[in-house]
Formats: sequence, C-alpha cells, structure tokens
Amino acid sequence: MKYIFYTALAGLGLTGLGSCKKFLDLQPISDVTSAAYYKTAAQAETGLTGAYDALQQSNYYGFHEFNLNDVQSDNCLAGGDSPDIFQIDNFTATPTNAVLLQYSYVYLAIARDNDVIDHVTAMDNALFTGQRKQQILGEARFLRGLNYFNIVREYGHIPLQLSSVTKLDNSVINLPQSSPTDVYNAIIGDFQFAADNLPQDMVNGRATKGAALGMLAKVYLTLKNWQKAADDAQQVIGLGKYSTAIPYDNIFTQKHNAEVIFDVEYTGGPEGNTLPDLLLPYPLATYEFKKFGTPTADMIAAYEPGDIRKASSIIFQTTIDGPNFPHVYKYRNAAAFAAPTNVIVLRIADVKLMLAEALNEIGYGDPKALGALNEIRQRASLAAFTTAMLPDQASFREALYKERRVELAFEGHRWADLVRTGRALSTMQVTYPNITIDKLILPIPQSEIDKNKALIQNPGYH
Repeated sequence: MKYIFYTALAGLGLTGLGSCKKFLDLQPISDVTSAAYYKTAAQAETGLTGAYDALQQSNYYGFHEFNLNDVQSDNCLAGGDSPDIFQIDNFTATPTNAVLLQYSYVYLAIARDNDVIDHVTAMDNALFTGQRKQQILGEARFLRGLNYFNIVREYGHIPLQLSSVTKLDNSVINLPQSSPTDVYNAIIGDFQFAADNLPQDMVNGRATKGAALGMLAKVYLTLKNWQKAADDAQQVIGLGKYSTAIPYDNIFTQKHNAEVIFDVEYTGGPEGNTLPDLLLPYPLATYEFKKFGTPTADMIAAYEPGDIRKASSIIFQTTIDGPNFPHVYKYRNAAAFAAPTNVIVLRIADVKLMLAEALNEIGYGDPKALGALNEIRQRASLAAFTTAMLPDQASFREALYKERRVELAFEGHRWADLVRTGRALSTMQVTYPNITIDKLILPIPQSEIDKNKALIQNPGYH
C-alpha cells in the first residue's frame, strides 16, 4: 500500500516536485492579457474564485499549514516517514526543505488577490449589481490579509507585494523584504477594508464582516494591542451570527455550522482535501500507511478528566503505527485524498477566548473575561472557574493559554500562540533543548533566494 500512498502524494503535489514546478514555471500574466480578461462581472467573479482556490493547495491549507503550526509545536510529532516534516518537527529545517514550498504557494495566492484587487478596482461600477464590486474587493483584500498574516508570522521579514506584476522588471518582481511592521500595517488595512465593505452573510466559504473583524482581533492580539483586540472580538460576538451552542463534536462533522466564521472550502473530488487520509487511521482512511501528525503524550495529557473534547480531537486505534495508537481525529470523511472536508480557519470559540485574553491583559477582574472562558469550558463538560480559583492576572492567563490549546488543538493555532505569548522557547526546549531564538521563524526557501537576489536569508540558516 505504500506505493499507492506515494503515488497519491505525487499526484497531489505534496512531495513538492512536479506539480509545484508546473506552477512556478508559468510566465507572469501581461498587463494587456489580464486587463483584457476583466471585462464583465462574471469574469471578476471567476478571478475571485481563483483567489479562494489558492488556499486549497496541499502545500498550503491542504497539509503544510498543519505541519507548520501543529507539528512544529508541542501538539504533534511528525509521524509518517517524510524527512522534510521530520526536520520541521525537530527544528532542523534547511532552506531546501520541501515543506517550505508553502511560501511559494502563499505568494501565488497573493498574486491572485492582487490581480483581482487591481483589475476590479479599474472596472466600471455599472457592470456590477448593487454593492457587489465593493464586496469582491473586500473578499480579495480579506484573502490577501490572511495570506500575509500567515507568512509574516512564519518567515518574519518578507517582500510586500501589493499590486499586480505586469512587467518583467526586477524593481517589480524582485522586491526586497519589508519590515514586519510594514507588513502588519498592510494586513490591518486589508482586514479593515474587508470589515467595512463585507456583509454579515455571504455564500458558504466566503469571507464576511465577522471573518474580517475576527482576523483583525487576532492581528491585534498578536501585536499586543489589547484594547483593539477586545473591541474587534466583541464586535464579532455582537453580530449575533455565531454560536457555541452546537455540540463540540458537531463542529467537525457538520459543514457550515453556527460555530464557523471562516473556513477553506472543499467539495470533494477535484476540489478535495488530503488531510483526512493523511491523518486518520485505516479503515477510517482510505489507505493504510504510517500516518502523519501524531498527537504528543503531552497533548494527550493536557485534557482534564471528563473533557469531551479529547474524544473529538484524538482517536486511539491499533494500526501499523502501533497498538492503541493516537491519531488526529478532527478532519473526518476521508475519500482517497479528495475529501469534502473543510479546514476551519476561524470559529467563534477562538474569538471568545481572544476576548477573554485581551480583557485580562487590559486588567484583571473583568467578568466578561471569566464568562467567556467559562462558556468554552462548560461546553466541554468541565466545571466553571471561579475568581477564587483564578485569583490574579497570571493565574487567569495560564488557564486561558491551556484552554486555547485543548479547545483549538490541531486547528493550526498552537505554534503562533506559543510565539506571540513568548512561550515557544521555554515550551519546546523541554523536548528540543538546543532550539534557539533563530528557530522561531522559518528559513526563506533557497529556491526563492536563487530567483530573487534582493532576499536575505533569515539569521541562523545557511
């Protein structure tokens, strides 16, 4: 069965070889060709669909965002048998690591976003019905903000390309790296524009006002702007559109449920998701092979007795990996590497925990902070905290951090949470004592440095 497995991986481009090269060898679209395409509202919609589709790639949300956020953290071991993912897990990644092809795919997504933004902006307003032109721009800028937010946290200093590439000129296509501050300012601008121009309700899988506000809250939390993080999180909650009333397990079995604010949409088949087959044990998965993303013993132990989230997040099954072996269970419905299983990017429990964290950092004792934290705990069948149990800011902070970990396990948040709260080194040095501060960001892929001589490799990599 291993042969079948690797054949499937190669066909999906997970090895970082053939299919990726096909994308990277494409010539840039010329200004004339691109402008000639954007002539009708339908063509604008098609361009926007392409921008959404860029999120689905296995080198992006289809697999490698999981590796860079949960496997790189204390939530998971690499599992499987990929030397490149072992490097990510062990903090020994080199600039030629194939997982870093994620960087190129994110910039491909950004290029699609820029193309939509520039050309739809130039289109006649009369071509669109009602506010649809501004909504398209809002969606494209949401996607661009999301893409930049992912890679600035992962790679640090990165090029900031905010317009379409319309000519083969080094001053346009080979940009130097910008400071994280400049990148974050652009991200905030994109998410704020999206929040101002998107409605509360959209077709499933599309960005909304709530999604933009929720991502703004996460950006401000990352930047430690506690008041703005709290304000934007409260706005999302105030929309009244999202709810934690849904049973925890249903979040991962029912698509488009009331918990989800934004997810990457997969319909199956050619628009299918690889994650379920890569993570689930056989026969829940289509094929039997050594599975990826093994939950760590520390992650398993993080669940309190009686926490119903454990059974929805981790499944124990005897497989070729071993007896009673733990596997990630949040990505269901495997279908030969083409599952109709969405990847959740943002949900309301995350927003409520962000609100609790921000309010506690503003000042200990806000009852809204304790209420938000307890709402998440009580859904998990755990007892509510009291002020006697969390008597000060530090104890509340630690309880909140633990709650985020078990609530959002395997959903792509842990590594970013460790880094932004200053706990990455102390947490990971327990298992990897040689990790240094340089390893808190990834190396710029060597293939990108070879193409763009303006790029400078991140410290600690050769």
